[in-house]
Amino acid sequence: MKILISIFFCYFSLGVHSQLNVIPLNNDADPNSIYFADNMRPFVRSSGFNQNMQTNTRGPFESQFDIQASLQTTKSQREQQPQINGGVHSPTRSPTQDTPFKSLSPMIPTTSSFHSGPASTSFGVNVFKQMATEQSGNLAASPFSITILLAMLQQGAAGNTLDEITRALQMTPEKSAEIFKKVNEEIQKRNSRNILKTANNVFLSENFNLNPQFKRIAVNNFDSDLTPTYFGKPALAAQNINSWIASKTNDKIDKLVSPDDLSGNTQMVMVNAVYFKGLWEIPFREQATQKRNFTLNGGEKKVASFMQTRRYFKAGTHKPAMAKVVVLPFEYNEYSLIVVLPLKSSNVDALLSSLSMEDVASFLDLPPKDVALELPKFSIKADINLEPVLNKMGVSSIFTQQAELYNLGSHGSLSPQVSSALHSAVLTIDERGGSAAAATSFAAVALSYDEPSLYFRANKPFLAILWDNRSSIPLFMARIMDPTI
Repeated sequence: MKILISIFFCYFSLGVHSQLNVIPLNNDADPNSIYFADNMRPFVRSSGFNQNMQTNTRGPFESQFDIQASLQTTKSQREQQPQINGGVHSPTRSPTQDTPFKSLSPMIPTTSSFHSGPASTSFGVNVFKQMATEQSGNLAASPFSITILLAMLQQGAAGNTLDEITRALQMTPEKSAEIFKKVNEEIQKRNSRNILKTANNVFLSENFNLNPQFKRIAVNNFDSDLTPTYFGKPALAAQNINSWIASKTNDKIDKLVSPDDLSGNTQMVMVNAVYFKGLWEIPFREQATQKRNFTLNGGEKKVASFMQTRRYFKAGTHKPAMAKVVVLPFEYNEYSLIVVLPLKSSNVDALLSSLSMEDVASFLDLPPKDVALELPKFSIKADINLEPVLNKMGVSSIFTQQAELYNLGSHGSLSPQVSSALHSAVLTIDERGGSAAAATSFAAVALSYDEPSLYFRANKPFLAILWDNRSSIPLFMARIMDPTI
């Protein structure tokens, strides 16, 4: 008998345009000769703002996160089921607001900010690091989705299985349930043009006896729907599940579950879908994109399309991580894209292996600098088997007949075990035109003809992290080895 638990596919798309940009340099140009486009006056340092600058259409940065895991029921001796209760509150933390650019749009209040704590962040970074040891080349994943999957599964675990998941997440089931309740509530309160949506659904066979305590946690803490489903017709069941996923991801994902994934023995499908659409605080300009060389790890050079700009970003050299870092803010500073480039004496794999949760969090505290930025467009897709990843992180019993997942529920005398856990993710960054609703006026801190404080050329393998500033969660992480494939 099979139970299918799923958190589905991850997709990002970024479109960016702006008049606040520089004329691109060719490969032979002097980097000190940067000048501005469209016959604009050169920027001069001042304490005021240039009120004449306006941005053009602003493209979307869109994403969905998904993982798929299958559970197989097995006979097992029942033990006394532990109680599944609510947890503790996590301290709040407001996002930083020290970007030197001011949006002329109204700022949203930050009083509802919620800090998820270091545990969920640490697990997200660690699971991505472990993934990187299992797969070469480009890699994309959503630590946020994987954490939600395990946190929900944790609510149905007992005994040794509960201990394994708790050690991996570094959170008790009570704490993880309360944290994600707070995160969901905080996300629902956001009302800016940046959109982050998360949705959960438990598709249930009429033959599966869902534990009432697990049901309460799923509904109250994870804001999950409960949908009766007839799995005797796998094609129809897959269609219904895919339709729900499509509705929660703006139709970006519509065919994730195959009828072959289901059968008459399937008892439950747990699904999480996360959708993100964001706008840069100050977008790039499509006309500034230039072809440049990108050097692969082996020394081979490939021609890639580099987006370019010069402005103030949080940036600098982070000596503990042996890397250059630049932080690209989204509107209202709700989210950031952190780009991490290894120094000449290091490489991206060494960088990632030594990267800690404290390192990632400290990137947001870097001071603003005048940065000349060159960032390649790229599209990455990765399909990952999470079983070896979770096994190496100490979560192994869920895949065996010794799995203790009694608190999910049962079918007769049978209780579930995980038979597979899969994660699929895609990240795309490009200048795909923006929507008219994205046109906004901005004022910018002035720059001069002086040499920038930092040249940041992501022309070799690097890391990218989409960070939720309000909840301090890594929504997405990527290792870009080759932006041309």
